[in-house]
Formats: sequence, structure tokens, C-alpha cells
Amino acid sequence: MITTSTIGVIFVQAVTMLAAHLADHTLPEPAALRVNTRGLHSEVTAQLHSTTAPTVARDLLTWADTVPAVTAQAWRVPAGDRVHLSIASTLTGPTGTIELDVFGAVDYNSAHFPDLQAGNRRTVSLGQLRAWAAAFDV
Repeated sequence: MITTSTIGVIFVQAVTMLAAHLADHTLPEPAALRVNTRGLHSEVTAQLHSTTAPTVARDLLTWADTVPAVTAQAWRVPAGDRVHLSIASTLTGPTGTIELDVFGAVDYNSAHFPDLQAGNRRTVSLGQLRAWAAAFDV
């Protein structure tokens, strides 16, 4: 008799939901995907290929258009040389809901992120992402 663990089923369901979302929407291809499942909780993290502030912001906005209730954030890494721009949301399907985090890393520039100290995070609006996408040189 073959048994399947609950965690394995949840993991497969999370991967299936992510695959369906990627198939249903034209999204920037991620550089890396990670699916974590613990008990009944699944998280998906997608790292973007893009590396400049305007391209990361544009790619995040593309993802944001495909999910509900987006929270955007900027986090300057403790070393201070990079900033992670990200969106957090959920994917919901017939088997449940998984948390989704999509991010890209850009070089820190004090002109672009003047109030973001090393190691700090701050929430940003989608309007701010739009401004970064439009204002920064590619």
C-alpha cells in the first residue's frame, strides 16, 4: 500500500496552483522559484531576472495586476549595497490559498532610496512602483 503524506499533497497543490497562475497570465519569467510547505501552510517565492529599479518595478507591477490585495515593500539589505523590491499577495484556488512573494534586487542608490537605511524595510505603494518604473533610467 502506497501512502502520500499530507505535506506532499499540499506541496503538489501549491506547485499546481503556481503553474496554473503562470500559464494563465503573461508574466516575466522568474529566475528562481521556491515553494515551502509546512503543515497546511504553503509559501511561494519568485525571484525576478530583472536587476534595475525600473525593470524590477515594471515586472512587479505586471505580477501585481494578476493577484488580489498586493502589499509592496522595499528592503535594504544589511550590507547596504542592494535593495529588494517586492510584492506580497496570495494565490487562491479550489484546493486552498498560498502566500506569494515576488521580488527583485537592485543596486542601492541614495538618490532613488534616500530614506532607506541599511537593514530597514518600508511599505511602498503601487503608485511608487509606477513612479520608479517611469522615472529611473534603464
